[in-house]
Amino acid sequence: MAAPPRGPSRSPGAAHILPVREFPWPRSRWLHACLAPSLLAALGAGCVHRVPTSWDAAAHIACAGSTCFHAGDLGTPWLLVRKEDGAVGFFSPAGGGVVEAKATCRDDAEAAPLSSLTNQLLIGYTDRRVRAVERLLLDGHETLHSVIETKLDGLNVILDLYVTRRNGCIYDLSYAAAPGRYGDGLPAFRRFVAGFAAARSAS
Repeated sequence: MAAPPRGPSRSPGAAHILPVREFPWPRSRWLHACLAPSLLAALGAGCVHRVPTSWDAAAHIACAGSTCFHAGDLGTPWLLVRKEDGAVGFFSPAGGGVVEAKATCRDDAEAAPLSSLTNQLLIGYTDRRVRAVERLLLDGHETLHSVIETKLDGLNVILDLYVTRRNGCIYDLSYAAAPGRYGDGLPAFRRFVAGFAAARSAS
């Protein structure tokens, strides 16, 4: 039997390391700014100036400083593989999909169009074909939802992206999977998005 695919982890000696060409993690602002392709499989070096991020698995709440957000329960077999710089990321060994939620607070968050913010997530992807685009309310705020068929380093991938903002922060919720496995993780991702809510911590 072939060894199960391995996804990136920051824990020393973790068993989940996926080869770069098999791991279609959306190139968020963090990935584009901090990772060379040769480092994508490790995800261990990262940026020098990381923002410490906590994840409460029971409450499904992530916090980076005073910025917090709640997400829905992905359920099993999703594994937490990233927890830093305002983001949490999960990998499904069963379906090979990746889910990430990230908060980025910056001065121009309210001024930039949601379409421009979405395009920033697509830097590095080629042969893009938009499958669906819609505007909706998420946590009471305007959100741009896009489903895009694209390629990363020649690998076919479907990106399911939600981009919204609140109180000077941009929130990206993303799901990436190979076209043949996209449907496997979609119900879990929809629960994840449905449970999203942004908040400020009490500290």
